[in-house]
Amino acid sequence: MDIEDSHGYPHSMSTILDHASEPSDLKLFGCKSCDKSFKTKSGLSGHEKYVHDAKQRIFKCDKCPKTYIRKSRLDGHLITVHSNIRPFGCELCDKRFKTKDILSAHKKYIHDGIKPKKKYSFKCKLCPKAYYSRQALDYHEYSHNRIKKYICHICGSRQSCASVLKAHIKRVHQSDPEPKTKVQCHVCGSEYLNKVSLSRHIRCIHGDGKPK
Repeated sequence: MDIEDSHGYPHSMSTILDHASEPSDLKLFGCKSCDKSFKTKSGLSGHEKYVHDAKQRIFKCDKCPKTYIRKSRLDGHLITVHSNIRPFGCELCDKRFKTKDILSAHKKYIHDGIKPKKKYSFKCKLCPKAYYSRQALDYHEYSHNRIKKYICHICGSRQSCASVLKAHIKRVHQSDPEPKTKVQCHVCGSEYLNKVSLSRHIRCIHGDGKPK
């Protein structure tokens, strides 16, 4: 029987990942698929097998494209990303969490004042964002797979949720005053700052631009 760590890896795999992040000048074996490097060839081989070999990922999520090498990792993903249940409450504040690992990290980094050593170790492959835990990264990556139905009324860009759209408007458009003249969609009446944004809106929302 395999003994797994809190992320669902066998202990040998957890050791491999820990070695990948240890500071050393002797990491001569670099992974061709990511920026990890290892002290030994066997460490690199284990990393490539468990992290990058698609054949090892036989457990597939039925709600998104994610796949895993262990059922326990898939179960953790389903709880963290696809479930709204938060059974683990912090006794020091009113926060609740989906897993014991996330609760422990919260108490350690928030209430004990300890900064995580690997704060941004887990990087998203689809955007520049990075996270301190694999669970947080899983939840973030799921946002890339959701339908982006929230449309910016200024530039026409699509966002995955209302809070992201609000942040987009504040970050990109709030510092610039809106012009007095706008161009209007002849199909639905939506207004945009320029013809480029209007064309994108018509193409994405109305297809050929003809009223249905």
